[in-house]
Formats: sequence, structure tokens, C-alpha cells
Amino acid sequence: MIDVQEEGEVGGLCVRVGEERSARLDVAPLLAAALRQHADLGDVQTAAVVCIVLQEHRNDLFLYIDESLQEQWLLGYIELLHRHKMYNVATEVVRCAWVGWVWALSQQSSSVAASCGRCGRRARGRACERCVPRRACELCAVCRRPVRGLFAWCQGCAHGGHLHHMRAWLAERSLCAAGCGHRCHLP
Repeated sequence: MIDVQEEGEVGGLCVRVGEERSARLDVAPLLAAALRQHADLGDVQTAAVVCIVLQEHRNDLFLYIDESLQEQWLLGYIELLHRHKMYNVATEVVRCAWVGWVWALSQQSSSVAASCGRCGRRARGRACERCVPRRACELCAVCRRPVRGLFAWCQGCAHGGHLHHMRAWLAERSLCAAGCGHRCHLP
């Protein structure tokens, strides 16, 4: 609410009101137009992030932005995050989404495929069929040796190793021992 006692200029807009009146500047249509402009220029990140931050004010702002357009911005931003391998941020965007299809992404199941730490091929069970003799597929990200006992891994990036090595590594550092840049933690 802007109280104006006399003629004046507010944010480039000329406002003329009487002595005792007040004028309310509704920024929702302006913000909606600015977000559309950003998205039209290829900047879905700004459009999506502003929508996420202002979702408490959805009733005001989103009267001016169609839900299918909001969904398009959010899905585009999630795709961009995936391309840059920022999976944790993408997961947070999905979690706080209010749009049906985006929110539904959080309800999909996940699966993990094991691959050989030596040759990179997909493995069935613990042993690689290609590498002879059949060796354990999992190499410890810390010592780079096969893991034959308990294998502990980060659920965010799937790198891991010997339980005692991973605990020791993550007690001193937060970045992944494999060098992928992920901030790991063990449950």
C-alpha cells in the first residue's frame, strides 16, 4: 500500500490522488509480464525460481500466469538442472512444486543399475561377466580396490566403497571421494 499526499511519481508511474486517499500499486501483472519476457528470452530459470519463491502469493500472481505455462517453466528448469547434473536441486524443485505434472514426478519410482567398476558394463549381481576372473564390480571410491564386504554408497550420486573408508572420508570432507562434485552423506 502506497500512501500519497500529493501528485507524484512512483516507480515511473504518475499517480494522482486527493489529499486523504491512498493508491495501491498492483505489481502482480507487471511481475507476470516480466516473467513471461524472461521465459521468452530463454531464461526459464528466473521464471521458475521467482514462481517457487513467491508460491505463497500464488493467488495474486498466478491469476496472470496460466498453470500450463508455470508447468512448462518448472519442467524446463528441472531439465536444465538435470543437464548440469544438479540432481539434488532438481529434486528440491520437484518437492516444492504445486503444479500437477511436476509434483507427480516425485511419486515416480527410482531404480539403480549396477555397473562394473573396471569396464563400465552393466552388471548382474555382484560380479562382472566380462572381466575374467569374475571380480567384484564395486570399487571403493577411496582406495580404488574391490569391495567384498559391506558396500556403503551415497544415494545422491551412487558412489561409495568400504564402509569404514566412506565414514572416514565423509568425517573430514563433504565432497564425493570419486570426484563427481556431489556433497555426499551416509544415512
